[in-house]
Amino acid sequence: MKKLLLSILILLIFPFVINAAEVNIASLGLTITLPDTYTYVTRDNVYHVDSTGFGFETSTKLLTHLRRNSAYLMAYDDNIEFYIKAVQNENNALESYTLAKDLSNDVVGIARVIGATSYNIVKTHQIQLISYMYTDSTLEKTIVEYYTTYNDIIFTITIQPKGDYEITNDDYKSYDEIIETIELTGEGQADVKVVDEDGLDKIDNSFKLTKNSVIIILCIIALIITLIWAKRR
Repeated sequence: MKKLLLSILILLIFPFVINAAEVNIASLGLTITLPDTYTYVTRDNVYHVDSTGFGFETSTKLLTHLRRNSAYLMAYDDNIEFYIKAVQNENNALESYTLAKDLSNDVVGIARVIGATSYNIVKTHQIQLISYMYTDSTLEKTIVEYYTTYNDIIFTITIQPKGDYEITNDDYKSYDEIIETIELTGEGQADVKVVDEDGLDKIDNSFKLTKNSVIIILCIIALIITLIWAKRR
């Protein structure tokens, strides 16, 4: 009886941890814990998954797709698609979004530019990420995106609905819980490129950065560079 009560108590306290899997993206120096309902692929395990589940005939074509789009992880469940991308900042002038950095002006300023309906700052034990929920003009759907900078790398995490599914505020909160599990190890990040080896001109139409994603990244760079120059004066 005591063992049964203890098992029930553990399930109540740790439901997310039990129903989850830690994903190690060694080529990006990042780990993240995803719900076990997600099917995922990374550049590291691409030859150990069924590529047809991601819409590609072969694993080689799937890997090429990831590289062309600066993507390191693709995942999906019945309702959403989940992507992690990373690019190196060619100007090498970005400040990392450390826990000590004040992001209040960044998050509000960008939210106004893109017309975000909800926005937030998410913290891990290492870094902060700014996040937005907004209706993307390209997809004509409500999506959620997270951004952070670390070691001159811009990380973008995009969550977009499948089919007729609509992302809700409750979904948004649950995504925050996933993002909070991110850990940056630093390994492999020296290989992250400004433009990946196949070039941005060959990006597949199904996986392009949305218009607002580009605006947000440019805003982040502009805000950080402005702050750096202000400090130098």
